[in-house]
Amino acid sequence: MAVGPMEWREEQKRKREDRRATKQKENSNIFCLPSSVKDENKKGPAYARRNSRVTKNAQIRHQSKSGKVSSILHHQERQGSTIPEVPETAETSDSDEEPELCYSNPRDMLNLLTDLEEQNLSYIQNFQETEEVMDEIRKTIQLTQERMNSEARILLQQVDILKNTIQREEEKTSELELKSRIFSYGEYRADKQDVMLNVLHKKVKEVYRVCVGEVDSNISTLHMLANIESRMQDVMDRLETLPPDNIDTVRTQREKEKRMREEKLLMKKHHQEERLRMALERATSDSKKRVSVPNCAQTGHISIAIIQFE
Repeated sequence: MAVGPMEWREEQKRKREDRRATKQKENSNIFCLPSSVKDENKKGPAYARRNSRVTKNAQIRHQSKSGKVSSILHHQERQGSTIPEVPETAETSDSDEEPELCYSNPRDMLNLLTDLEEQNLSYIQNFQETEEVMDEIRKTIQLTQERMNSEARILLQQVDILKNTIQREEEKTSELELKSRIFSYGEYRADKQDVMLNVLHKKVKEVYRVCVGEVDSNISTLHMLANIESRMQDVMDRLETLPPDNIDTVRTQREKEKRMREEKLLMKKHHQEERLRMALERATSDSKKRVSVPNCAQTGHISIAIIQFE
């Protein structure tokens, strides 16, 4: 029934309702007895018992449809009569009839089955596509969760590093505060403080001249330090923008120049030591050859050698 067309199902429903209405009408006609029955009761007890039995059977069929069979049976037991139960409903009467066929042509049924099979395959395909999309979404969610966890771990590590850095800077600040208090209150005298400040100003001025440029006459030590710090920050920012290869090349070149300067200083030092050694050897040999020369001559040679070394 469910696979039939909508028009056919509506027609079958209308027919069932018509049959039920006809059944109900017939049953109601059975229960409406003519007035002559009352006169026939006078014909004899056997005839009256037969008519009463027929009437009771009709009443049982009518009340079984409305759900009152139990009350009728109880009434019959009290009357001492035994009447068989014959429940009839509209559904059983409808099921007894032979149902009409929806399709008279087998090809129509085959076409319907083909359409249902195609719909089923389409549903299966849509389900598979949905499953694939869900799998991709699950993978994306998993990757996103892993990336977020990794970023969270990195951020936590950075927070720990910053906390440690802040702690070290606070310790340095405490030490500087303590030194400034000691420097300001008691241990150093004013004249020594002025001398140390002048020396510090000269050193900062030299660094400022190398890093920034010419020094103004009215600039203070703090302003010079601030300008040096700003210059260093600019240089660091530029280094971050440079390619790593260029930075490595510059670093290698600087290290090479540093090694060359160190080697030159070492060679110069060895050369000076060699010259001093040779001068001392000449002075010693001259003193051995000239035994009669006074000691002042030897002293003069040694002093000359020292002067040449210097």
